[in-house]
Amino acid sequence: MKIVAVVSGKGGVGKTFVTCNAGVILALAGFKTIVIDADVDLANIELVYGVEAKATLQDLVDGSAKPSDVIHEGPAGVIVIPAGIRLKRR
Repeated sequence: MKIVAVVSGKGGVGKTFVTCNAGVILALAGFKTIVIDADVDLANIELVYGVEAKATLQDLVDGSAKPSDVIHEGPAGVIVIPAGIRLKRR
């Protein structure tokens, strides 16, 4: 198993672009690929991949969803765990 993290302290540097494209390329090359969007402030991987998430990482953390609920299939078989486009405040 290999883990690749794409991070930056600055917005607008291409983290989402690199992550989404690398995920698809790796999946097409035959690797089991999981993309976890942990950016709860500017999360948009679900938009780029066109995933309509019924549950997100935020729901998992607050206990309203099970791990299996937050797993979605993206393009080329990429497994996507979205952070959630909007931070839910309770």
